[in-house]
Amino acid sequence: MIADMIKLYIPIGCIMLLSVAFDSNYPGTWVLYMLLPPALVPWTYCSSFLFSKDGNAQIITLFLNYFVCCLMGIMVFVLQFIPQTFKLGAILRWSLCIFPSYCVVNGILWSSSGTISIQVR
Repeated sequence: MIADMIKLYIPIGCIMLLSVAFDSNYPGTWVLYMLLPPALVPWTYCSSFLFSKDGNAQIITLFLNYFVCCLMGIMVFVLQFIPQTFKLGAILRWSLCIFPSYCVVNGILWSSSGTISIQVR
């Protein structure tokens, strides 16, 4: 498990360097990146016990992380900007926090658009 966490810190280090290089370093995102491996690796290990074959566990876990991270993260973010769907977005926001990848995307989206979200509300 420690080896998997160390392997995950390598691309995270590259992401952090690129965000500084391209001047898109938002406040507090480095904390999200540093906390991702201790959250994601055990979550992935636990979810792998739901499957009998390694290949199935890998494919479904990757798809689930992509779906929750990319699609649901952006959908919930948009739902919280529309007054009619704000409550639904708030419910989904907190219910999807069981996924570590969603927490990172949610944190990055909110830290990058903090002033806009305050003006809309």
